[in-house]
Amino acid sequence: MSPEQAALALMRHVADTVPAYAAFLADHDIDPAAVTALHDVPVTTKDTYVRRRYPLAERCRDGTIGDMIAVSSGSTGEPTFWPRSSTCARSPTPSTSHQAYNTATPVAPCRNSGWLGSLGSGRI
Repeated sequence: MSPEQAALALMRHVADTVPAYAAFLADHDIDPAAVTALHDVPVTTKDTYVRRRYPLAERCRDGTIGDMIAVSSGSTGEPTFWPRSSTCARSPTPSTSHQAYNTATPVAPCRNSGWLGSLGSGRI
């Protein structure tokens, strides 16, 4: 399987399991099963996906908030909250374990990204 095919398979899986992402794609008239190239997948941003558009629970697998919530420091104006799981928190960071900086392969990180010194998370 090529990296693009793997990324498309991941996109379809997320569309099947994360209510907000399925709604996001539907809002953009995208049928995940019909997408054949990454350039056809709309980009999610804080403004179009995270902030006020889709509730936190809907951005979680099966619409259920896991056992952790991470929060950014708000360095861009307001803090951002996103779900994490203790399983993801213990996994290696893809950017270091898979050398993401040296490849064009898309990576869906499981760990937080951003200003590492200012991130916080807590168990629910």
